[in-house]
Amino acid sequence: DTLQNFVHLYDEHWFILVHVEIEARAAEVLDAIAEVSEAAPEQLAETLNRSLCRIAASVNRQAEVLRRIPEKMDPALYYRTFRPYIRFLENVRYEGVELPPMQFRGETGAQSSIMPLLEAFLKIPHKPSILTNHLLDMRNYMPQLHRELLEQVEAMAPIRQLAAAEEFNSVLEAIAGFREIHLGWAEEYINRRTDDPRGTGGTPYMQWLKQLIDETRSHML
Repeated sequence: DTLQNFVHLYDEHWFILVHVEIEARAAEVLDAIAEVSEAAPEQLAETLNRSLCRIAASVNRQAEVLRRIPEKMDPALYYRTFRPYIRFLENVRYEGVELPPMQFRGETGAQSSIMPLLEAFLKIPHKPSILTNHLLDMRNYMPQLHRELLEQVEAMAPIRQLAAAEEFNSVLEAIAGFREIHLGWAEEYINRRTDDPRGTGGTPYMQWLKQLIDETRSHML
């Protein structure tokens, strides 16, 4: 159940709880990456490929959860009821506070540390753009321990040349598949209902999500 809600419709509970379940299933990803970071040099290749299999399976299970969004969340209801409460806010002023207007990102999947962690581990390159700058800005919304973990994983040596192609590619395909589901729900729940190209977090999400999918698959061995 959820403890805090805006509109008290079960659709809102469902939307939140699906994301909580996805985060929970990422625990195995963390464990697998930790195994690689702690592996002895002579066991690194074997440990890496075993861990890649675990990560791919975990991401695929997360994708299965994401597919369940429509089961108890109506697209039209989502857009017109509780999405206005979680989207980005512009030119916010606080009464009695002498500060310039502030901008805040809305509640968005880009605030999750899961995909940034996987990208840091796999060293997936993305073409610099306003979209990649947005991803970096999202780190300001993450807990400090999450930011520190991302920095630690980014500092790990590249694994691409050490990994077996099948295992390495299976993780990339799992990530791309997850993002394709996300893209589909973004189209169904938001894009078809508005002319505003900006998503809940304030970015041109349709272009951004497609770019991330293509660049993920381009990193395959």
